[in-house]
Amino acid sequence: MVRVWSVESAGKFDRDMEVKILFKGHWDNKIDQDMKVGRADIFAIQSFISHYIIGNADNSKALSLAQSFESTPPGAMAKFFNYGDMELKDSSALTTQLRSSPTLLQMDESIEAAFKGGRDYLLVTTKRIITIDTKGITGKSIRYTSYPLMYNKAFMVETAGSFMDGPEFEVYTDDDDIKQELAKGQKDSLWAIHEILSKKMLG
Repeated sequence: MVRVWSVESAGKFDRDMEVKILFKGHWDNKIDQDMKVGRADIFAIQSFISHYIIGNADNSKALSLAQSFESTPPGAMAKFFNYGDMELKDSSALTTQLRSSPTLLQMDESIEAAFKGGRDYLLVTTKRIITIDTKGITGKSIRYTSYPLMYNKAFMVETAGSFMDGPEFEVYTDDDDIKQELAKGQKDSLWAIHEILSKKMLG
């Protein structure tokens, strides 16, 4: 059973795209496949896996929808090349964007909390946690990793300390755990993410 998956666009120096899939298993539980630019659409692959693993809102599979979008337009992934503090962002605007440019979200999937730090994003949707990791100096290579909420094991939140540290939260997964520190003064955002994860993971 697939637990975590990611797709990564080609960089300035590394000209290959990459798809990684983590399975639940005791050995040989990872697939790491390079792909030539122009020979595959990594977002079509991402969509296929997403529809098979997390399906529709009613838990039904939706493979017929996995190819119901056009290829991601060139340059769409570069829109995340931004700098800024780790803070809560407009989730509705990102939901609209990531349904088409690039095609990352399912049509019945929406973002409930979006955090941006530097050039990277952490998104909590109605179905999964998505990390968007902009890599390298140029920011041309971007990795999109999906962690289905139904397979995440636990989470914790930590309030800000007295000095430099801001509040943070951590989600424990079958792969690398997701640890995110927020900007100072983001106490309300911390408890908002606590409420969202509680509803999603604890029922």
